[in-house]
Amino acid sequence: MAEDENVETVEEEAKPAASRKRKQKSYFITDKLNRFFIDDDSYIEHTPMDEGAYEGFQDLTSTIKVDRDGDSTEVDMKLGATRRFLLENLVVGWNLVDADGSAVPFSHKKLRELPPHIIGQLVEDIYEQNPILRGEVGDDAEGKES
Repeated sequence: MAEDENVETVEEEAKPAASRKRKQKSYFITDKLNRFFIDDDSYIEHTPMDEGAYEGFQDLTSTIKVDRDGDSTEVDMKLGATRRFLLENLVVGWNLVDADGSAVPFSHKKLRELPPHIIGQLVEDIYEQNPILRGEVGDDAEGKES
């Protein structure tokens, strides 16, 4: 009977994913969206960081220097470039309004017109939602599920 169970398992695994009874987990993060709330009504939307953005982030923002003896390591972070990269690559929308209450269409140019303290809080939220940016790696660093 054990052989028959193995045969059934192999046959089940050979079926196309769409016809299987259990739902397979998606590891692609393009369909997820995070919302940073400025207040009860106003928010800015950003996507989780994927591998392509992470590679660009690393290339743009960090330099590692090791002395000849190997005794010390220095990491050089370009903070302005870091913020700009995160904003341009992860922020995708909002529901903000102007002084008259009219909706303001999202653009990265308009995003840069917001006060620095709001952008600072947004960047903090991006770091919070992306553990890889805090140096956390591995299975426990997936980030928050939506």
